[in-house]
Amino acid sequence: ISTSVGLGWSLTGLGCISRQINGFPDEWRGYGPQDNVDFDLRITSGVDVDYLRSVFEAKKDVEYDCYNYSFAGYSGSFYIIDGNIVECPASELVITPRRNNIDNTGEITGFDIYSPEGTVYTFEDKEYIKAISYSTVITTPMINRDYKAVSQWNLTKISSALEKDAVTISYTPRQEWTRTSDKMLSGYSFNFNLGERALYSTLTESAGPNLDERTRFINHSIPSRISTSTGSIEFTTRKTTITPHLGAPADFISGITLKDADGKVIREVTLDNTTAFIDGRQKLSGVDVFSDGVLIDRYRLLYNDRTKDRGYDFFGYPNGKGNDPGYNHSAITHELNLSSWRQPVPKYLADNCLTGISTITGLKTSIQYEPSTVNITPQREESVFSGNIIVGPRIKTIETTDTVTGRVRTRTYEYYDPVCNIPLGCLIYSDFISQSGIHTFYGDTKPTTYDLGITYLPSASLRGTPADNAQLYYGWIFSTN
Repeated sequence: ISTSVGLGWSLTGLGCISRQINGFPDEWRGYGPQDNVDFDLRITSGVDVDYLRSVFEAKKDVEYDCYNYSFAGYSGSFYIIDGNIVECPASELVITPRRNNIDNTGEITGFDIYSPEGTVYTFEDKEYIKAISYSTVITTPMINRDYKAVSQWNLTKISSALEKDAVTISYTPRQEWTRTSDKMLSGYSFNFNLGERALYSTLTESAGPNLDERTRFINHSIPSRISTSTGSIEFTTRKTTITPHLGAPADFISGITLKDADGKVIREVTLDNTTAFIDGRQKLSGVDVFSDGVLIDRYRLLYNDRTKDRGYDFFGYPNGKGNDPGYNHSAITHELNLSSWRQPVPKYLADNCLTGISTITGLKTSIQYEPSTVNITPQREESVFSGNIIVGPRIKTIETTDTVTGRVRTRTYEYYDPVCNIPLGCLIYSDFISQSGIHTFYGDTKPTTYDLGITYLPSASLRGTPADNAQLYYGWIFSTN
């Protein structure tokens, strides 16, 4: 999804505390007939059939949410366990939740983080998500896994230790939008009846059901103004006329203006993000910088635009084989092989990637890419991934040409000790398969009926191993001129 600036770009210098919701939000208690969700993590004792059933029926939350902070050069994570902040790893910061009551048990409305120097960073602008599941399968009892919760608290104030000066940050909410995950999958259905003397069975290959899960983003914010006693920074936005990717917001930051304490404009920055890639994701094509209305700097950005909306490979990169008729998102086939539709295609690896930058001074930079590979050792006999695996692109060379002097400088990069953030060698075929079934019996008058279904999933269902979010990290990167 494109940021408020453009795909692959982001504004830095502000800050936020984001929350990774594991299972249900820790404070969530359900609603309607299912209003008894409670947090109940059992590790060594009490794990009986009733406990497992209550987890399956979404009556218990068994994972702590993880909070991640990033601001002013600080970054880290923490959990809230029994109302107490537990940092991972520990730091010199002091993190204090703001709550809506005085006994420290109510809803978290924000956070204060104190630096070792005494500076206070306050996070109070809240962004929400609403998780919605649509299922064509009717279960008994009905299981409601929907929820609405705060997903992020944005930095709203920076106060000095003596509170003589403060920086305040205000935001404008982006339009609400719903991200859908509507994917055609393949599968098998199997039916057989058992009578006294007969066995009747059918085996049907089908296109399978759509996987339809939706997330509603509410009050997601764009900074509108940063104010201090010495000046301000103001942000302007525009709405695109292009249909956004997956229903994403259509409003983007188009300009940044720096003013002094008297309101005089010191600098103006305009962002050209009026065009989009073929899949509808907005691109940042240029940046202009003005001083007193005079252009003083300019950047033009070039990309490897796709000419066709191809499918995505196993790891979520837009370099799959294609998105032609017959394409589906299942990662494996009926023969338990990796799907050819989802195989990464090396010649498409740089699709949507930045390939060139030119400046007002005559500098031109070109970027070339190569496959980012890792050798996967299978951990089990039935492991899906093994050998050399391509996980997205990496930069091969960066060449900068000074068109004024004719000087050319080329940097070539070599990569060593790759590590994948997902344990690909541990994933087995059953992690990519969802099974379901119905056993129907009518007493002595009619035969027993079994209906079984198998759906081949777009990614691994094993918790904590989203293969479509795989990335490689390198222990060593060498550059040569």
